[in-house]
Amino acid sequence: MNIKSLLFGLMAIILVSCDKSGSDFSKYKPVLMDRTLMENAVKASGVQALHIPGKVVIVGNTIYVSEKFYGIHIVDNSDVNNPRKVSFISIPGITDFQLKSNMLYANSSVDLLGIDISNPIEPKVASRVKSAFPVKEVAPDGKSLQKQYQMSSWPTNSILIGWESI
Repeated sequence: MNIKSLLFGLMAIILVSCDKSGSDFSKYKPVLMDRTLMENAVKASGVQALHIPGKVVIVGNTIYVSEKFYGIHIVDNSDVNNPRKVSFISIPGITDFQLKSNMLYANSSVDLLGIDISNPIEPKVASRVKSAFPVKEVAPDGKSLQKQYQMSSWPTNSILIGWESI
């Protein structure tokens, strides 16, 4: 093999490995919601099907199951052979929650909520700490967002509430 062929081959490998045509970008785009709509969206919305269960907390005969980015399912488990769905509390952007007495503490994207669930069919937001958590502009696959999906391109007053595949 001559030196010219070897150099040509090495250059070709280097050029191909430096290709930035989009393969390094995330296959996700952010799901955004207007802040005012997000704040008003926390409410019971009737029983819903459970699609992708997340965290589960059991208190007495009640089971609380998160649906990442969407809300909390509340299930009455008094009859273990026949659990009964009671309610679904819509909480846009939720990723975690905890319970103490009749209060459900959850994030709604960047906000921290205290929700009175003494009546799970009519939950009431008792407190909201706005922007308690930082905005995470990192897609679920850990890759960089394409320019049109980066925070600098988001409409004013938009809040990241989830992710969807491109």
